[in-house]
Amino acid sequence: MTSPQNQVLGTETIKSIEKVLKEHNVQKYSMKISEGSEKGQNFTSIVVQVDIDGCDNQNNKVHKSFIIKTGPFDEEIRKQVKIQDFFIREIYIYTKLFREYELLQKEKCITNIFKSYPECYACTLQTSEESIVLQNLKLSGYKHWNRKTPIDANHAFLIMKEYGRLHALSYAIRDQKFSVFEDIIDNTKPTWSEYLSKGDTREFCENCVNQALKSLDPVKDVMVYNKFKNFATNVHEIISKCVNVSGSDQYSVFAHVDSSLSNQMFQYEDIDNPNKPTSISLFDWQMSSMSSPTIDLSIIILSSTDKNLRHEHYNDMIKQYYISLCSMMKELGTNAEQMLPFTVLEQHLKKYSIAGLYISTMLILIQYMNYEDIPNTMEDRTLNFKLHDVEQYNIRMRDVILDFDKYVMAPFQEQILSSEATKAFDDILKAQGVTNYCIKIRALGSEQGQNSAALVYQVDVNGHDNTGNNVHKSFIIKSAPLNNEIRNVSHIRDAFIREIYVYSQVLCEFDSMQEEKCIINPFKSYPEYYKSTSQPFEEFIILQNLKLCGYKHYNCDMPVDLDHAVMVMRNYGRLHALSYALRDQKLHIFEQIIKNTHDDCFQNFQKHDVRAFCKDRIEQALKSLDPIKEKPAYQKFQEFSENMFEILPKCVDSKLTDKHAVIIHGDCSLSNFMFKYEDFENAHKPTAMRFLDWQLTRLGSPAVDLTTFLFSSTDKKLRDLHYDDLINEYYNSLCSMLEQLGTDPMKMLPFSILQQHLKKYGIFGLFMAALLVFVKSNKKFSIRDILHDTKQLCFKLIHSEGARHFTTTVHVSRVKVYRNHKDSEESFEETDGISEELDLERDASEQPEAAGAIYVEELIPREHKRMKKVPKYLSDFELD
Repeated sequence: MTSPQNQVLGTETIKSIEKVLKEHNVQKYSMKISEGSEKGQNFTSIVVQVDIDGCDNQNNKVHKSFIIKTGPFDEEIRKQVKIQDFFIREIYIYTKLFREYELLQKEKCITNIFKSYPECYACTLQTSEESIVLQNLKLSGYKHWNRKTPIDANHAFLIMKEYGRLHALSYAIRDQKFSVFEDIIDNTKPTWSEYLSKGDTREFCENCVNQALKSLDPVKDVMVYNKFKNFATNVHEIISKCVNVSGSDQYSVFAHVDSSLSNQMFQYEDIDNPNKPTSISLFDWQMSSMSSPTIDLSIIILSSTDKNLRHEHYNDMIKQYYISLCSMMKELGTNAEQMLPFTVLEQHLKKYSIAGLYISTMLILIQYMNYEDIPNTMEDRTLNFKLHDVEQYNIRMRDVILDFDKYVMAPFQEQILSSEATKAFDDILKAQGVTNYCIKIRALGSEQGQNSAALVYQVDVNGHDNTGNNVHKSFIIKSAPLNNEIRNVSHIRDAFIREIYVYSQVLCEFDSMQEEKCIINPFKSYPEYYKSTSQPFEEFIILQNLKLCGYKHYNCDMPVDLDHAVMVMRNYGRLHALSYALRDQKLHIFEQIIKNTHDDCFQNFQKHDVRAFCKDRIEQALKSLDPIKEKPAYQKFQEFSENMFEILPKCVDSKLTDKHAVIIHGDCSLSNFMFKYEDFENAHKPTAMRFLDWQLTRLGSPAVDLTTFLFSSTDKKLRDLHYDDLINEYYNSLCSMLEQLGTDPMKMLPFSILQQHLKKYGIFGLFMAALLVFVKSNKKFSIRDILHDTKQLCFKLIHSEGARHFTTTVHVSRVKVYRNHKDSEESFEETDGISEELDLERDASEQPEAAGAIYVEELIPREHKRMKKVPKYLSDFELD
């Protein structure tokens, strides 16, 4: 051996090469050493290509070529970085782990085995002379992709497929040979975050992250900028938590970790498509460790693809990985759904992909560094780098960060537009005469507690009409989550089938009836419906984007004012009127609607976790009451808390709500209303509104809608002043609409029946309000006020002086409270601020029914005047 060779390769390494050549019967050879990798590909080792020209036993010429990976000789570097540990790990992987993978595949008679790594011929762990002798893949036609150029779809899918097969072997070993798996765990503990957080390496990594931050516009990208800035500030703490996933974690796998393009080579053997890769080989396993499988995936997707590919195929890449993983595990005899359910993969993508973003900041920056500044090993690590194309770097890096936020940090990694949804949009746009269009999709932010049963996206379309003019359209698509746990707990499929039925059938019947009756101002307080599908796991509804028509959400953290409350109550009156009219005039259609909106929302109460959730919220509400100062209300609500799972189903059981039940909205939270403002003299006064979210629509008492809204969306002051007025607004609106539709209001819902329903079924509204207010967690909303108001206001008789169906010959200006005493005048007392006498005749035979009950005079025509018991205290709720 020559002196220069000894300077590059240590004595032990040369001995290893000689041993390999002897095994291959190579004699009388010469050795040529050249660089084996590009600058910037290896930071913890020196890689050289060794070409051998010699003769075999028959004196025939022989050419051999190897890749030799050695540790750096510099003692300072070796003190800073545990070089030998990296080589111990990689040698273990080549000599032990991969052999276990090969053995398992042989045992299972796998036809297309996973062997996507170079052959290892020899290795040594001699201190300061660590080396690995590997196959030179170039001789087999493998090539590097230009790592400065993002990969195309063919390369991306092949990479994802092979990583699926790699991870499948890890899961199968865990499942079938756990003792072997434990040995793998012991020898591949995560260490790379420690390596990246020390000395000059730490500073280099921090510079990469800070440089990436500069690619974002702090104004245009303000939300993402602030998130990434927080990440940059706490990068080492965050990454440490992401990568230190122990082997004891149920879903951890043996991961490549250093899954950059520089550690992948491709073979092209398709003569008809020479640019399409047919196989891949992975190398550089020094950072490999037990980890989440999504570490590999996120590094590949974020560092190696561009914005266009991610936009078109992000979900396809994830699916390709998972299909390959499941297929390989099935061949190996392991249940993929048990080892890595798709829902867990989604969760891991969200939780651990930040590590992929972190690595991508380094990989992309190196691609745009001036060649002389690129660090090759730890020996020449430089911190004063310069970028040769800052503009292109900023574009690429910004796209990566924004896409990370868009695709990874979304609540669930699901295909936003399935093939069914895409076809639906094609049909809609074709019908509207839109051609040559492009679609932009963005997730709509929601407050805590909103859209728990759906994913909501805004779909913007830019295209041309038939005359070539620019056209802009905007839609809302509401799609079902794929997460099985959520689907099962929330009965997602049933909810979508119900809502699709409401939009496609129920509201259409309402429209038809109004057309038949020539209603001048028809009820259309809902978004326009375009398309939907109830196909399992692809459920979606495409609706009008009301924002384009000037509709806005009210600030859900604030209680509504009187104008908004009146608007809501009037619209509920009109909605319920249509239901009553349909029941009165087209009973067969009404019965069909009942059949298709059968109430099942309380089947969830059979589930332990749902019961625990609701009970916890109601117990929190109970704590808002003073058990001494507010003893009656406290005791009654405590009774409700203890028995609510028996009480509540009775409130929504359509069989118990009798002939006065209607098709109710069901989900009457403020987040499901949008308002329009077109009064220029009073810009804050709504002129129109729309109801959203019909997934809980069902047959029920009208009181459920009313009380849910009033106690979840108004404050104490408004209820004190206007509770009665708001009930009047509802009832007047109901009666007016029914008369226009040709149905007698007194037949369908007499005012006295409404009062009874408020008493009997209003507890459900209180329950819903307690849940909604708890979710809002806003000081402006007091759950204590709500419970207190059920004592003072909720079921007080309505002072309906303007009620339409009442005669004007009777008016009520005073209310008298009676207790069970013969002499009612002596028993008069002031209660809750109501201290005026009621000045009108009373039948002496009518006496109060129970001690302590509150009675007020009902405003009805004089000929039907009678005393009625109505609930005014929480203690008057019917809980049986």
